[in-house]
Amino acid sequence: MIGSLGARQLLMIYAAAGLLGWYAGPAEPPAEPLVQARRDAWQLATLPLASDGTTLAVQVAGAPVWGAEAKPPAAAASSAENDRWRIAGLYGRGKQGGVLVLFQDPAKPPQRLKVGDKLPTGELIQAVEGNEVIVRKGKKVERFGVEQREK
Repeated sequence: MIGSLGARQLLMIYAAAGLLGWYAGPAEPPAEPLVQARRDAWQLATLPLASDGTTLAVQVAGAPVWGAEAKPPAAAASSAENDRWRIAGLYGRGKQGGVLVLFQDPAKPPQRLKVGDKLPTGELIQAVEGNEVIVRKGKKVERFGVEQREK
């Protein structure tokens, strides 16, 4: 029994030595990556703020601090036909609503137009419904939407 016990111990020693030699061998060099790592510092662009000035412009233009609304002279209305403009905001509803018009030229002040007034290109404002303004151009009636943004 002592002879067989020695053989088992000898077998265990050989097995341990073999495993130790297997794991102690030289490590394989790491494989070359298929794609090189980025060398530039990459970041996401900063997001624009929700308030781009149009919301603030509607609030400021609607404030009672400014007093009575000044009507543009007829000469300015005819020259405004060639200027670029956009509908920046809507206020009120139905027949009591109005439109805030901003011009590309920073020298031209914004206009507050009510239902029944004409846009700078001559279309008649018929009504304001939700986030849309209803405009009549000749016999054609069109709806223009304004994007609603919240802070």
